[in-house]
Amino acid sequence: MGLLSALNPFSFGRKHQAAWNALMASHTYQHLNATQQQLVLNRVRTIVEGQMHRPLEEFLKNHNRIVFRPS
Repeated sequence: MGLLSALNPFSFGRKHQAAWNALMASHTYQHLNATQQQLVLNRVRTIVEGQMHRPLEEFLKNHNRIVFRPS
């Protein structure tokens, strides 16, 4: 199913856009100063903990596809 899903012309555009968004977010984050990065991390924590109802650290531990891990 993974290959067929990847080749699906109806979902390819969304996947491409999601990958592009992730790439641009990573690039932008790397160019922020430490204060701005902390603001982003605080917002991520609020979103993840509010949506997933668990601590950010637990989410990061269980999802190895996340590229950035806060220090």
